Amino acid sequence: MILANVDLPEPFGPVITINLSFALKFILSNIDKILNILSDREHDLIRMIFGIGMDPVDPKIVAEMFGVCGERIRQMKETALKKLRKIE
Repeated sequence: MILANVDLPEPFGPVITINLSFALKFILSNIDKILNILSDREHDLIRMIFGIGMDPVDPKIVAEMFGVCGERIRQMKETALKKLRKIE
């Protein structure tokens, strides 16, 4: 468990302990909810390229895993990002 102490000025009190592990789980959970609007391939592609919940994977390796060329991975990434930008 990762804990951090943050000193805040009065009247907030001397120290607030924040559980960063919980915060990270919360953030990843919300990212997953957002990524669920994508197809399974787009979802996996975005997680791998941007390293969401894992170490980032080189697009060339992602292309090999998906059985397509690097240009197709770039196109798929752009399509997925366009979908994500349309979320309100």
